[in-house]
Amino acid sequence: MERDIDRTFNDEDQLAQGRAHAFNGRRLRLLRRRNGLTQSALAAAAAISRPSVTAYETGTAVPSPRVAAALAAALGVSIDHLTLTDADRAGLADLRYHAGLTQAQIAERLGVSRNTFPGIERGERPPTPAQIAQLAELYSTTSAEILAAWQRTRATMATRRTR
Repeated sequence: MERDIDRTFNDEDQLAQGRAHAFNGRRLRLLRRRNGLTQSALAAAAAISRPSVTAYETGTAVPSPRVAAALAAALGVSIDHLTLTDADRAGLADLRYHAGLTQAQIAERLGVSRNTFPGIERGERPPTPAQIAQLAELYSTTSAEILAAWQRTRATMATRRTR
């Protein structure tokens, strides 16, 4: 099923997604239909409104990490199935989104201010070794992947600044 879903979307779809976590409403719709669910049934299963499902499917809104996790659970898939970010291209924001956590939650768990963590996530300030270890645990990944994701984010931001 995963390969069928991947073939349904092309690079143009990926480029159209300008968001850090690249949530894909078309993929949400496809998975909902493949599971035989109406928008109302999916909304009920994810404890959200039907208009929210419509907005996510049409791309007029992007679900929060918590809602994305609820949608994925209702569909019996991981959040990865609702996004277009490959693991080897994921930045820190992608990893956080896939973990179903907000910046505020991460800042609190790291013991940093809500103003500090976004700078780390945007690649503007490096995480400490202790923060890397904490992020790895929170995101259920390795410290090496956290560092690689931060470096990808930093490189992407540097490229954007030079344009």
